[in-house]
Amino acid sequence: MERAAVSTLLSPMTISKTIETLPYAKVVMQRLRNFSRFRVEAEAEELILIKQGVENGDIFRTLNFDAYFPPFDGRLVEGKEVDGQRKVQPRKAMILIPGLCVDHSAYASISSRIASDGDIIVVVLSLEPFRLSAEYLLEVRELKRAIRSVTRICRRRYGVENDGRIDWILAGHSYGGYGAMRLVKALTDFRRDEDDGGFSQKVVLWAAGNFKEFLTDLSQQSNIEAMVILGSNDNICNFTSKEELSCLISKLPPSGAIEVIDGATHNNFAHYPGNAAINGVPSITREKQHALLSETTLEFINR
Repeated sequence: MERAAVSTLLSPMTISKTIETLPYAKVVMQRLRNFSRFRVEAEAEELILIKQGVENGDIFRTLNFDAYFPPFDGRLVEGKEVDGQRKVQPRKAMILIPGLCVDHSAYASISSRIASDGDIIVVVLSLEPFRLSAEYLLEVRELKRAIRSVTRICRRRYGVENDGRIDWILAGHSYGGYGAMRLVKALTDFRRDEDDGGFSQKVVLWAAGNFKEFLTDLSQQSNIEAMVILGSNDNICNFTSKEELSCLISKLPPSGAIEVIDGATHNNFAHYPGNAAINGVPSITREKQHALLSETTLEFINR
């Protein structure tokens, strides 16, 4: 068997095909190297926050995602009571798709804030190594895999008597917002089983919507609710004409809504370094932007 495999690899046809594909492989590798130059890493504070959260048991890190849980008032292990109180499992969770080339660790502070403010679970997907939510790289099966993993974590964290039923909301920042639009139609039909929850047919876009070529048409999807949250000082997602804004509105479902955070910039939807000429100059602090972003997102999720 081994001899046959070696013979096949060394055959003239195999060698010929390999030589033929080398120029294409070089082009692909060169494009990937060029693309990698645009990668942005999380600020150091985000990594410190994640380290502390992992140690406290409020953040779970995996190769495919980071899961942020509301903090316990006390320690709770395997569903055991703490000070006579039992922490009830959250009934809502949000999957967040990062922006193009953005380190998913950059969403630690905003995810922790939303989890704490709203008593919900926030799952930030890792799109490594490409950090791109394109159709051929991020599909429904990756989201389903994350959901099943978080369900198992919930049973360990809150105890097996919790039924694990959770309503999931899909969200995305920047290019990840377009990925969320693309995936939401398929996910609204997803149910893990008869007793578990599924997607609540809501999608949230942070700083996305002005590139019409990436928009998914949800205008006929009356069962889907959509919220677009923009920053007034965002130089990347800025609408330079009424036509651009009208195009976004035309792609939203009938119940779609747009909110603008005054003074907010593109990179401050997360926490990573950014050129002010590209991302915009903020007129509010990042902490204030996160507070308003958490409030607006949770109002939409809970309505």
